[in-house]
Amino acid sequence: MALIKGRVQNGCTGCRYCMPCPAGVDIPGNFRAWNTYHMYQNYNMVKGSWERNLGDEKQAKNCVKCGKCEKLCPQKLHIREDLEKVQADLDRKEFAF
Repeated sequence: MALIKGRVQNGCTGCRYCMPCPAGVDIPGNFRAWNTYHMYQNYNMVKGSWERNLGDEKQAKNCVKCGKCEKLCPQKLHIREDLEKVQADLDRKEFAF
């Protein structure tokens, strides 16, 4: 269990204080998919949420880097930077089987 938890990419708790995003990005949804993808190293576990539930309009690639979310985040996450990583990792599908 510690191995899986050690793969978490950021500490988003899903509190949604960062929402709504002016660009329509579902920030907690992106981070949930990203963390799950890395924890289990399996793209199929997030394919539905990433491709269907978030779809193109709510994915990280739509971030306009306004910074509103980071001002509101109680975890002080680097949301803009992490959203770039989310998109790169999930587009790459390194752990696809």
